[in-house]
Order: sequence, then structure tokens, then C-alpha cells
Amino acid sequence: ETLALAVSDTTRPEADRARDADRKPQQLLALTGIHAGNKIAEMLPGGGYLLVTTPLELLQKNLQSKKVMAVLMMDIDHFKSINDTHGHGVGDEILKIFAHRVQDSLRSFDLVARLGGEEFVVILPDVSTDMAYFIAERLRRTIADEAFKCGAVGGLVNVTTSIGGLIIDEGNTLGMEEILKHSDDALYEAKNTGRNATVFAGKGKLEPGAYQQEARAFIE
Repeated sequence: ETLALAVSDTTRPEADRARDADRKPQQLLALTGIHAGNKIAEMLPGGGYLLVTTPLELLQKNLQSKKVMAVLMMDIDHFKSINDTHGHGVGDEILKIFAHRVQDSLRSFDLVARLGGEEFVVILPDVSTDMAYFIAERLRRTIADEAFKCGAVGGLVNVTTSIGGLIIDEGNTLGMEEILKHSDDALYEAKNTGRNATVFAGKGKLEPGAYQQEARAFIE
């Protein structure tokens, strides 16, 4: 079982789902520059990646550590409209830029994987609640604050993302399916609030800029 199987894919156009289904994991990797399909990269202490862990296995490993962690579901807003307006070539460019912006905005030991289509998952191990809020909002702003330079007419496309998150603390009693469901439900709520929003299960929508005090700790 892969993480992608546990996340609803019913909102994506059938043609887009079929298009990704035809791509092999290696092609998805080449497209976005991050790991996709049923494998996720695990950074080794000395640098480099060990491609041996599925997303579900990685989540299980972090649950067993009994440390606070967070799971973020990210979805590119109105991605079908981007494809319809600018073409699938530009859509692929958007996916690649999106993936790199997300990677560049995370800590060195955080992990990101593409679930397929315009959906991504981010795993934040060993993180405080406020730091998880800060990172999630940092990701949202990283996408929204600067237009994507691509091959579209005019050269720029404005892109936003909706994020659903779940904090998993030391006293967690949720199983894997429940964790994924709560994260996905939070993402759905973020989209229902108007998109370009961050919602955490049990917390609600984050107020933009409310967690800037965590920025120094993030940098250090």
C-alpha cells in the first residue's frame, strides 16, 4: 500500500489522473526533482539519500520514536485551470517549480514526496507545534508571494497552495489511516475556506504572520 492510496483523488479530472497513472515513478521523479510514487527519500546523517522507505513506513518509524511530528498535505489550487489555460507543458513546469520551492523551504531533515497530480505530502519529524505552524505558513507564502516564471504567455503564472496539517504528539493514539484522514480533512477545509490557506486539525485556519517568532529558531 502506498500513501497515495489513502488520499482521496476524486477531485482531480479523470484525464489528469490517467495521465499520471501512465507515468512511471522515474518519470515523476524526473519531472519534479523529488521522489514520487511509493518511495520516499530518507536523508542520511552524512548527506545523500537512501531510497528504501515508503511514505507509510516513514510515518510509522516516526510514530515509534514518540517524538512530536507533523504531517502536511499540500495541493496546488486550481491546477486544472492552469492546465486548461496554459497547457500541460506549463502545468509540468509549475509542478517542478512548486516541488523545488517546497524543498528549499524545509529543514534539512524534513521530507517531501509527490503523491501524484498536484498533491504533495510533507513530513516534519521532531518538531514543536509552533514550529510546525511556522513551517506550514512559510510553505504557503513561498508559493503565493512570487509568481512562477515559466513558459506561459507573459512568462508568469500566479500560483497558490492549500495546506492541511496534523500535529502528532507523544500521546498519540491515532492509527495510520486516521492520521492520513485527519490531514486530508484539514486540507479539504483549507480549500473550503477560499484556498491559499493553512488549516490544522483541531486548530483551524492559521492567521497569516501569527508564527513569525519561530523564524529565528528555524534559521538557527
